[in-house]
Amino acid sequence: MRWHVRQILPVIAEQYRSGGIDLCSAQNVSLVLDHYNRINELLMNRHDWPGSDDHICLPVFESTFALPSRFESIKAFRVNGEALPILPLGFQYLQSGPGILTKNDGMNALQHLGSHFATMRDPTQVLPVFAISNETEEAARVTIHGADAFGNECRETITAEKSYPENSPQCTKASFKSIHAITKPVTAGHIEIAQWNDSTGEVTWLSSIPPDETAPTVTRYMLPGVERHCPVHLIANVSLAYREVSDIEDVSLIQHREAYRLMTQALSAFDLGDPGKGSQFQNAAMKLLKERAAKLAQGQNVALPYNPPRQFRKPYSIRGY
Repeated sequence: MRWHVRQILPVIAEQYRSGGIDLCSAQNVSLVLDHYNRINELLMNRHDWPGSDDHICLPVFESTFALPSRFESIKAFRVNGEALPILPLGFQYLQSGPGILTKNDGMNALQHLGSHFATMRDPTQVLPVFAISNETEEAARVTIHGADAFGNECRETITAEKSYPENSPQCTKASFKSIHAITKPVTAGHIEIAQWNDSTGEVTWLSSIPPDETAPTVTRYMLPGVERHCPVHLIANVSLAYREVSDIEDVSLIQHREAYRLMTQALSAFDLGDPGKGSQFQNAAMKLLKERAAKLAQGQNVALPYNPPRQFRKPYSIRGY
């Protein structure tokens, strides 16, 4: 059985601020839901728990690629059946490091490029930017922060259109060489960011922003040696990115109600200025989650027994052992 958020909220409400809270009003439900999100953020920043990581198959069409927004980082991966190392940020500055990799190097490692990017792809030309939505938006105003061809800072706000235009879209007046940040309100649909070449009518896609993202950041990696006409499939164990939950019918990310009870007591103690007691409750919650993770992982780290054919076994000793 998988717990839904609505089944977790009563557990939190019982311990809310050491006095409990009635969930009969929408205002109280909103307060407890905020507490639920606060607990998720704390737990996800401490560790990966059952439910906060995933295994995915990701097609890679170019050497530099971005994770989908619901994932935060790659913890381990295989490509073409081979497990390769992940090079951390700043590896090229280590004395014993392999140096700087380029897109044309052999495919022998995955390089983490950072989680600070505003778009999934960088602009390939200096062109105006436009935005579209897959839903009808009443006030989807998207602000683009970046630099022009001369490195001057640019900031323009445009309205997201409903679909890709047949002719010239409503673009920014400035042409962007790079994009540093994008801001938008919570929207009804996904917002696509692209560039428009007015002389050729060519559209260059840059990024996709989920409805609840207001200031997106994207994690990028580089897998050298991957060409667009010859993509590879990457099997990865990934950490999920923290996202606030707004619908109580969603499945709870962390499937442990007692951990939520203890974390509610921990936050109440922290808020009342008792960090010692808060740490005790928090450590107790994390212990339960670690025990749960260890139970689910039973057998994963145990090597399968290997019984070679009799002719390849070692001869018996004199004692017959």
